[in-house]
Amino acid sequence: MEINGKTALITGGVSGIGKTTARMLAARGASLMLVDVNQQLGDETVKLFEGEGGRAAFVRADVRDEAQMRGAFDQAVSRFGRLDIVFNNAGIFEPGFTRIAVEQWKRVLDVDLFGVALGCYLAFPLMREHGGVIVNTASMAGLYPIPGDPFIPRPRRA
Repeated sequence: MEINGKTALITGGVSGIGKTTARMLAARGASLMLVDVNQQLGDETVKLFEGEGGRAAFVRADVRDEAQMRGAFDQAVSRFGRLDIVFNNAGIFEPGFTRIAVEQWKRVLDVDLFGVALGCYLAFPLMREHGGVIVNTASMAGLYPIPGDPFIPRPRRA
């Protein structure tokens, strides 16, 4: 896919993998709609990318909230005229599976699972006519065991 002239919406776009991906897309000519819950870091990141010659905007939105996310998608199209790339990257982790409250696990699932599904749901109608790309980040925790995790198979005792 040619990146120059495209618009990318990136959740969790102001730090870590999201910010690094945003920087790479900006360097190739994409306009960026960065979505995150951290307003201060969002503002700083937009200034950084604009200082490097990129086109970027920030929307404070929680990926668990349909209205906030719908607003972020609408702002991306309104500001940049189109939406071509959606990177559902926002994610959280709560260590200590057996030591945390059920509500904390619900929050993890809402961000890491529902947030991705909602991003796909909102992106599809905006990309239906002209196409686009949706990329979803997944955790390496699904491939590598975490010490102390109750789901790690234990050797059987004789």
